[in-house]
Amino acid sequence: MSAGFFAACGQTPLEQQSDLTAAIHDSVQIIEATDLDIAREELVILLLATIRDGDLSQVDNSAIDDIARLLNDDNDPIRGQAAAALGYFGPRAAHTIPALRDALAHFEKDLADERELLRQSGEVPEFPGWLANLETQSPGEICRALMLIGDTAPPELCQNGIYGTR
Repeated sequence: MSAGFFAACGQTPLEQQSDLTAAIHDSVQIIEATDLDIAREELVILLLATIRDGDLSQVDNSAIDDIARLLNDDNDPIRGQAAAALGYFGPRAAHTIPALRDALAHFEKDLADERELLRQSGEVPEFPGWLANLETQSPGEICRALMLIGDTAPPELCQNGIYGTR
């Protein structure tokens, strides 16, 4: 979808702007305003690539705050990509550690709910093997971001060998 989708829609905000702070701000607003999850996921991937390749010394902290808002998204891949983007800012994004931890807690709650549903249906998945088979990268991205930002006391999920980065 990527090239064709964005060609049909015109240039993305990231291609239109030379000011990375403004491009991040506009991209986050578009991601938040778009209803179609596949389009939102494509946009957050573009945002991540732009941040990865951009001169982050020219980005002000308001853009970091904009990205951190995406950690509250209901879409797991969006939360994961937002966490990955924050990791590129390193210690500059230290103020987002509480939001990253909240995003990880959101994942853990979803995980507990899913596990309880399986238990009620008579299935008792083995832990941690079941966790490793989930089709999500979000917790790993969050743990990686916490490490890159400099969290000195990472949550337990980041230390258990599945998503752990230390």
